[in-house]
Amino acid sequence: MNRDEELRRRLQSLGDEQPSASHDTLVLERAQRAAQSVRTRGATQPAPRRWVWPASLAASLLLGMLAMRLIDVTHYGAVTGAPLVIPADAARGTTGHSIPVEQAKADDWYRYIQELVAAGETREAERHLRRFNELHPDYAYQP
Repeated sequence: MNRDEELRRRLQSLGDEQPSASHDTLVLERAQRAAQSVRTRGATQPAPRRWVWPASLAASLLLGMLAMRLIDVTHYGAVTGAPLVIPADAARGTTGHSIPVEQAKADDWYRYIQELVAAGETREAERHLRRFNELHPDYAYQP
């Protein structure tokens, strides 16, 4: 017979009477045994690691930032690797499809930069303006 069934049988036999000292001893023994089994189960299971979530969140944030940086570098690397040119129709008196910026007149090139800004091509305009300032540091715009 199972000990739980034995306990139930004893409780039913008591009815409305007060529990005896042997019953109290039996309940105390069962509680101690249950507590011991909980303690042994807790010892075999690893303690919760409180650093796992913060560490995984930090790692995912770092990986996301790194991925975005790599995407940015590859995007800008492809853009900056191309030589800067202005369209032939931006420079007066020229023929052909495009003119390298080193050979273009400063006024024509600056006007083309302004057209890029007006068209909303701010990244391309910024690239041209940086190179423009390198080649023409003393240029003063006169409308």
